[in-house]
Amino acid sequence: MCAVGWDQDTAVVIGATAVITQPGAPSRRPETRPVRDVLSGLGLTIVDMSAVNPDALTDGGDVLFTGRELFVGLSKRTNAAGLEVLKSTFEVLGVPVYGVSVIEGLHLKSVVTFADTDVLVVANNRAGLAAFETIRQLSKFTYTGIVVPEAAAANVVRAGNTLLVPSGCAASEQLLCDRLSAAITIVRVENSEGAKADGALTCCSLLIRKPVK
Repeated sequence: MCAVGWDQDTAVVIGATAVITQPGAPSRRPETRPVRDVLSGLGLTIVDMSAVNPDALTDGGDVLFTGRELFVGLSKRTNAAGLEVLKSTFEVLGVPVYGVSVIEGLHLKSVVTFADTDVLVVANNRAGLAAFETIRQLSKFTYTGIVVPEAAAANVVRAGNTLLVPSGCAASEQLLCDRLSAAITIVRVENSEGAKADGALTCCSLLIRKPVK
């Protein structure tokens, strides 16, 4: 369906609403069609970004949802017009949306991801620290950042009470075990092949926080 399975870039889903993105790389835009069909079949309300604004570009890898707020990376793949479509869609649903500059790397979630309520995992590099500082300044809430020594470990996936972390990041994994609630189960996932194509764990996921039929 999607090239090497990078599903996250094709849609942003919050509650019962799904924004079908217009990825920054033109070659990837056909990937959104089958994803749109699946999400529509699940009963989600569909918003087509390209129909709202043909100039809007967004990769889902730039969109970080913390459960209460949405942070959108302004990067090589996501522009201000894409940010505005997300703002117009989700702020009326009570979800504040903020833009965060991505000064290095491909996506926002390459350097910052969600781990737990008010807890983010942050890469210990210039891009990660800068993005986290911007998030702290913009947010109405107080986020704790767990700064991990291995950059790859900044990309984690929280699903229920499970946190997926990339294998090969022992120091970061131990730090997460020490800092996160004992109620969270950490599961190591092998991603060495995905990493060869600049893919991380979130790239292969599209989280839907809604009961579906």
